[in-house]
Amino acid sequence: LEFHSVRSIILHARRRGAILKKTVSISVATSGILVKKDQLSFLRDQEVQLAVSIDGRQASHDRVRPLKGGGGSFRKIRQNIDLIMDILPQRNLIALLGVHPSQAAAFFSNYEYLLSLGFDSINIEVIHGFPWTSDNFRDFRFGLERMNSYMLEAVASGRFLFLVSSYKDIMLLHASDAARLCPFHSYLEVYPSGDYSFYPFPFVDRLK
Repeated sequence: LEFHSVRSIILHARRRGAILKKTVSISVATSGILVKKDQLSFLRDQEVQLAVSIDGRQASHDRVRPLKGGGGSFRKIRQNIDLIMDILPQRNLIALLGVHPSQAAAFFSNYEYLLSLGFDSINIEVIHGFPWTSDNFRDFRFGLERMNSYMLEAVASGRFLFLVSSYKDIMLLHASDAARLCPFHSYLEVYPSGDYSFYPFPFVDRLK
């Protein structure tokens, strides 16, 4: 919606990085609904990582990401993912997999689906602000265990999958560069209700 501002910010960051002799890592998140070819070409040329919010298969995605006028947004996003994949290199693509409690049982299936689209970096984002039951937790934990086994099998066969995009950066750097990069960071997330968490960890218990 405000891509002219995004463009200006990216170009400014690149100029400042060059002046200060710093490597700047830039990522942009999008719903994927309004992306255009010229925008994607600019992001490609600027080596910007693009994170696309897609919650897996159509039923799960449309459950929590409806369009303003009604109906789900999956079909439009799925269309645009083909365009995104055509223009941006895989190393700069990230899928943001939101997990709503109602879709906890479908988590692993949705994870597999995103892999089948061509993503190899998938950030898991647990959706807060909704009650998570003990059954939801059990289903999500089971999905995480299946995902863990899947990832280990993939590594054994020489295919690397990523849950935090900065891990991919390490794999792409020379060893001497990687030694200076610390990816083990957490983000504090605070919600309107007052609840909070440290991404990528789903929940933090707190005293009431």
